[in-house]
Amino acid sequence: MTLGIFVLIIVGGFLLFGYLYDRISKKKKTQEELETAIKNSSCSNMVYKETYLNETRNHQGDTPF
Repeated sequence: MTLGIFVLIIVGGFLLFGYLYDRISKKKKTQEELETAIKNSSCSNMVYKETYLNETRNHQGDTPF
């Protein structure tokens, strides 16, 4: 009985770790794509993207994952 609970806790921990790792890596990848896309766009798109990136940097800690 206690071995089964221990195994469930370990498996649950791995699943939680995998979920959090996936969310964080996707978020970083999206930000990197936006930063590289700024270099290859028109002036109006550059202003919009830079404003968006600035807002996300300013509000990064406001919301959880």
